[in-house]
Amino acid sequence: MFKELGFIDKYKIGVTTLTRFLLLVSRGYRDVPYHNWSHAFAVSHFSYLLLRTRSVQEKLTDLERLALLVGSFCHDIDHRGTSNKFQSDLNTRLSRMFQSKGSIMERHHLNQTQLILKRQELNILNGLNEEANDIIIATDIAVHLKKTEQINKMISEGFNKDLWEHRYLLKGLCMTAADLSDQAKDFHNSKSIAATIYREFFAQGDLEQHVFKAVPAITMDRERANLPEVQLNFLDGIGIPTYKNLAALIPEVQETYEAICLNRKCWAKLGEILSRDGLIVKDVDYLSDNSLEERALKELEGGCSDS
Repeated sequence: MFKELGFIDKYKIGVTTLTRFLLLVSRGYRDVPYHNWSHAFAVSHFSYLLLRTRSVQEKLTDLERLALLVGSFCHDIDHRGTSNKFQSDLNTRLSRMFQSKGSIMERHHLNQTQLILKRQELNILNGLNEEANDIIIATDIAVHLKKTEQINKMISEGFNKDLWEHRYLLKGLCMTAADLSDQAKDFHNSKSIAATIYREFFAQGDLEQHVFKAVPAITMDRERANLPEVQLNFLDGIGIPTYKNLAALIPEVQETYEAICLNRKCWAKLGEILSRDGLIVKDVDYLSDNSLEERALKELEGGCSDS
């Protein structure tokens, strides 16, 4: 990825240094169901595909593009498999360190990245540290949602690559889209990855019930969560608007936007089948039932399989 995008030659990045950097980053990810090295690599690959587009090359500087790729690899390093709210409610060491600035886990990921880049034998490029800051913080959905109005205004007025604010908003939008790119894969893979997301969520919900003796939020509760319904709410509120905005700025993303819209139809149809048949929808095991997926695809006349 680094070589094909021209970063190694342009910035004289040592292959040995880059290899050591990536190996250490990969080891920094924990063995949690979703926020692991596989997720980081998938996000980085989507960013790589974005960075290859002519639109991104025209809108962002080379250093900003490099920072986006590096930030993608590092964006969830040392994730604990729990949310910012959980860290705050439990008053963990991380919450005490970072809560005053918000985005607890994202600031921890950033801190881990900075510690790696400060090591001389691992610093692939001076000046990269600061460029990566905003990109990693952008993966906090709460931060992304606060910028929605600014992004919409930028789209309506037209992107100006000479404005730092516009490039800042685009970088954050690209990072958020990359972070959510599992939602735009073909439905079979997207559904399989969704199962790992909810396994992680439900594990947190179990912890909340044990530690706080409280009923967790419905998205974290394996007994109450209706996953097709939860997915529809997420796609309508965050996933689809994110890709719609990105496609408005990066036309090459249009097919990906259409893919996530098709996946929404698949989730809706799956939910309809479960409701119609009166099937139990607790936990995540039913997402592995390929016969349910086949029925959903068939009833949609194969529309989702084309995504």
